Amino acid sequence: MPDDLRIPELTFPCIQYGAQETQMDLQILLYKGGALSYTKKTKKLIDDGALGVVLPERVELVRRIHDFMSGQLAGGGSRHTAKNNFRGLRDFFGWQDSTNSSASIKNVEQEFLSWTDAMLDRHRVKKDLSMRSAYSIASRVASILDFILERPTSLMTATRLIAPDGRKSAVPRDSEKELLKDTFAFGHLLQDICDGLPSDVVLKAALPVRIILRTGQHIEQWSDFPRKSTAVSQAPLTQAFLAYQNEGVDARPKLTHLTR
Repeated sequence: MPDDLRIPELTFPCIQYGAQETQMDLQILLYKGGALSYTKKTKKLIDDGALGVVLPERVELVRRIHDFMSGQLAGGGSRHTAKNNFRGLRDFFGWQDSTNSSASIKNVEQEFLSWTDAMLDRHRVKKDLSMRSAYSIASRVASILDFILERPTSLMTATRLIAPDGRKSAVPRDSEKELLKDTFAFGHLLQDICDGLPSDVVLKAALPVRIILRTGQHIEQWSDFPRKSTAVSQAPLTQAFLAYQNEGVDARPKLTHLTR
C-alpha cells in the first residue's frame, strides 16, 4: 500500500467493552463490503485480504468522521450515542457498497441524499422501513457530516424524509399552555426557596427561617424542630404554588430569619 494511503488509527480506546462485545473500528468502512460484514472476524478478513484493498477516496472522509466521534466521546458523549452513530454509518457505507458507489469528501453530500432517497423508496414501495426509522438513521449520519463539512444548515433539510411527529398522543394547545404555566410557576417557587437558603443561613441562622416569596407570602422552616408559637401565619407550599400560578409577580424573593 502506498505511504499516502496508510490507514490512520480508527478505533476508540476510551470505550470499555464487555467480553462478548465487538470493538468499534471505522477501518471497516474503508473496504467494499466491510460495513456489512461487521463481526468479530472482520479484522481477520481485512488482514487476510478477503475484503480487497482500501478505497483511497474514503480515507480522508472516514478519518474526519473518526475525529468527530472521538471528540464527542472525549467531551463526555455517551458510548450509546457513539454506537448508534456507528450503526448509521455502517448502513450508509453498506448501501454504497451494494450500489457500487463510494463516498469521498467531495461527493459525500450527494451520496447521502441518494441514500436517503433509497430509504424513502424502501418506505413507500418495499414497505420494509418505517419513516421514523429512516429519519432516525439518516439524522445520525447527517449530524456527523454537517460538522465535518462545516455546513450552515443540516443535510436533513435537503432530503425528502419527513420528521416523525414526536407526540405520543394528541394534546390540545390550551392544555400545553397550562402545563407550561404550571412548570414556570413551580420553577419560580423552587428558585425562591433556593435563593432564600444561602449557606450562611442554613449553617448559622436561628430558627425559624422565614423565606419571603415573590408573591408576598412566606414559608417558615423549623428544620424538623418543634414549632414555637408565632404571631405570623405562614402559607403552606400548596397555597404558595397556587399563588405563583395566579399572580404574575416577578419580584425577587427576600430572606429574613426570626430569633428564638
